[in-house]
Amino acid sequence: MADVAFEAFVSQNYDLAAQMYDRLLMEQGPVKDLYLGKGDCLARSGNLNDAFDCYTRALAMGQVSPDRLMHLVTSVIETVSQKEGLSVHDYNSEALDMFSCHICHGLLYEPVTIPCGHTFCKYCMQKNKSRICKKCNAHHAGLVLTTLKVNVVLSNLVEKCFSTGTTACKLKLQGNQLFSEKKFEQAVDIYTKALSAEPSDHLLLSNRSHAYASLSKHQEALEDAERVCELRPDWPKGFFRKGSALLSLCRHEEALVAFMQCLVLDPSESSARKELAKVLHCLLSPLPPENMKHGELPRCLRGPIFPPLPSRPPIAQSSVDFLRSAIHQTFNDDEETDHVSDVLKESARLEEEVEEDRYLKPHEDTNLGNQDEMSHYGAESSEADGQDQQRQNVDFKALLKHANNETDRLKELSSSPRSRASGSMCRKLHLGSDVIAMGKRKRNDFSPLSSPIRTEFKFSKTEVEPRKPREVDPALIDRNDYECSLCFRLYYQPVTTPCGHMFCRHCLDRCLDHNNKCPLCKYSLIEYLAERRQAVTELMDKMIENTMKSELEERKKIHDAEMEELARYMNSDKIGEIPVFVCTLAYPTIPCPLHIFEPRYRLMVRQCMETGTRQFGMCLPSNQNPFVEYGCMLEIRDVQFFPDGRSVVDAIGGRRFKVLDRGMRDGYHTAKVEFLQDRKIEGEENIAQYKSLHDEIYEEAKTWFDGLNGVIKNRILTHFGTMPTTEENPESTRHGPKWSWWLLAVLPLDTRAQMTIMAMRSQRDRLVALRRVLNYVSSQNTS
Repeated sequence: MADVAFEAFVSQNYDLAAQMYDRLLMEQGPVKDLYLGKGDCLARSGNLNDAFDCYTRALAMGQVSPDRLMHLVTSVIETVSQKEGLSVHDYNSEALDMFSCHICHGLLYEPVTIPCGHTFCKYCMQKNKSRICKKCNAHHAGLVLTTLKVNVVLSNLVEKCFSTGTTACKLKLQGNQLFSEKKFEQAVDIYTKALSAEPSDHLLLSNRSHAYASLSKHQEALEDAERVCELRPDWPKGFFRKGSALLSLCRHEEALVAFMQCLVLDPSESSARKELAKVLHCLLSPLPPENMKHGELPRCLRGPIFPPLPSRPPIAQSSVDFLRSAIHQTFNDDEETDHVSDVLKESARLEEEVEEDRYLKPHEDTNLGNQDEMSHYGAESSEADGQDQQRQNVDFKALLKHANNETDRLKELSSSPRSRASGSMCRKLHLGSDVIAMGKRKRNDFSPLSSPIRTEFKFSKTEVEPRKPREVDPALIDRNDYECSLCFRLYYQPVTTPCGHMFCRHCLDRCLDHNNKCPLCKYSLIEYLAERRQAVTELMDKMIENTMKSELEERKKIHDAEMEELARYMNSDKIGEIPVFVCTLAYPTIPCPLHIFEPRYRLMVRQCMETGTRQFGMCLPSNQNPFVEYGCMLEIRDVQFFPDGRSVVDAIGGRRFKVLDRGMRDGYHTAKVEFLQDRKIEGEENIAQYKSLHDEIYEEAKTWFDGLNGVIKNRILTHFGTMPTTEENPESTRHGPKWSWWLLAVLPLDTRAQMTIMAMRSQRDRLVALRRVLNYVSSQNTS
């Protein structure tokens, strides 16, 4: 049945699994593993009160590893973090300024810019070993963390604007190196020296706290950790440091809250989970470790039946409710805070009164309980042990009565609308009375750990002034620091190369059209080209916007004017200025794939894509002029880039044009053109004659193509595709029948003859010319 119970637990049927463990306990008696299994089921189902009791019993029966309490840890975290309690999303973390690293939350030192355009400390990126951006969650699978290059421009700017902070960062890295070499005393000295320059640097305080802890100076470690939590109440590592120091000082209940605060902010923090398991292990252990030798039960617990444990009160659901209140205070300015502190003090005072009544006041009206049940505590007990047990039971009724009276009094306090936490504390004291009713051990038999009920938590409202964002001193602003080394103008849409240099995006693209190496250091940018990064470096963009707003607006106007000039192409249906690709002859509606490798045409295609026109002209070369008089527009449907900058352009023919004037721009040809339109066929008789001619020539063309040699036919099909079908109203199409252009492209004609037919503005004339060509080709094949 134990295996079945475990399977039910794995399938998340916790209630059924708990029932099975109950039955096993009834059949087999008290078994440590069964109590642990039942505790896991109860914890995961949210029944923390009973779960704590099961864990307490298991811990009393033998040694249990803290790792065995991980299910309890998970359940407690979920309980504390759920709605009506706490959630990490409920906290409005202090916004980081633009000069802060989003990994360490400190000043950017040796900044590196990753492909998505966000910048972090180089040390943080390499230490974190994650290829997921902490700001945008972009995943950079191919990013090699060990080869990241420092962003040269940003590094110089940060060092110039924040020299003191940069010096502290350098000292911090020296201290980290000494710490890794286990030279803790020297590391503390370096951190202290750095803190004299930057006294509010939470990273330095955290590192020094760790170094103090390594030197067993736990009080000093706690002081630094508490200062970290004051400076950065939204940083989970500060609470981890604090919890670790408190745990070393045996202040387990406060350590419990500190680790919970850490895990509420970052539930994935595995180290905090392990430490929290250790704290819960200590709090739930009913006996000190020295009494648990070799996993044997104490003499008073041996017997055929396992009675209720005489233990100190475990931390239970009401304590979890208190955790919510305590953690909530740390992050929120709430009117309840002072009242929570008052309730805590009142609870501590009442607990002391309960303890005094227990040991100082005699009670005569007592009931020693069932003698048969008491005999199960062990016949081998000495007379002194029996007297101790009798004394505990003598106190039973009086303690219970006193605790319940005080509980009622606290409930009256809880009716005040100003506090929710008081109700939690009343439930807590009520739980204490329930556990007292089970019978407590003598105070000197307790573990040195104190009860959570008896502890006055010191989590009052922290008055923390919001950090002022780092600002650049206007006297340190020099426009030369913000100029592109290619265009010598203010950075516009700055991008960072893998080698760490920064340029305007358009300037770098233009350089890469000619050479795939960095313009400054000649580092190969094949990787940059292959990934088509082009993500703007966010930090530099914000710095320019904040420090030189007017200059940025002027720079933007210049860029927009340049883009408008490029976009002037194709603005008119009749006359326009277009870029020209001098290569071959293209035809309307016919695909024309191109392999782009020349730098000038790489630039031309990129500009067509950036301006949104996605079109350029295609013309044949000429002996007298750079290109012929007639051509066809090509519309870009898709571009596939190669790592070295080459590309394959999937284009299709569009409008025909006549060249009126020729020009040059950025190394490629341009032309002022007039777009050609076919003359409209009017009159029903003319339309009928045209359709009759159209159908006859289509059948002739189809017959000719079907009669071609198989090898030639396959070549045509591979390059131009199958012959298009006829349209329903061919006379109304914009460019004429699609099949006519396909036929003109595949016919074995001289390019000059093809261009002559393409220049015709009458669909009828083009069809007649195609019929003559078909007749000539057919006669040649026959002969």
